[in-house]
Amino acid sequence: MRRLVIFACVLALPCAAWARSGRSATSWDNLAALHAGEKIQVVDTSHKKHSGAFVSFSRQAITMEEKHKTETIQRGDVANVSISGRHRLRNALIGGLIGGGAGAGIGAAAWSSGHIGTSKGEFAAILGAVGFVGGAVVGALLPDRKTVYRENP
Repeated sequence: MRRLVIFACVLALPCAAWARSGRSATSWDNLAALHAGEKIQVVDTSHKKHSGAFVSFSRQAITMEEKHKTETIQRGDVANVSISGRHRLRNALIGGLIGGGAGAGIGAAAWSSGHIGTSKGEFAAILGAVGFVGGAVVGALLPDRKTVYRENP
């Protein structure tokens, strides 16, 4: 059991490193990558969420269309700007592959000859299938937002 926990922790390390990688989201200039009409979510400094379509930005503010009206939020009032992702299927596949691999690995490591009369390969395949389904569900349900700008803490 102890080896199993260590194995799971080792598998989680690359995921944590990947999640922290990427360019800094603290630069206001990142908003230049947005396209007019792109769905965005702005969280202001009072933690109110504004969702709508991006219109433009300047050094002083960001402008968006929210509920058929144009709204401008001053830069000093913006805590976070994120875009809606369009990758649920990809995330489900990645989650399924990770879950399937983890399930198969756990099945192979945990198998003993007394398990319901199955071979090591069959037991690993069963747990791999269960892991794939679980990972796919988690991958599809995870929030799919990419932070474009975040205020310096």
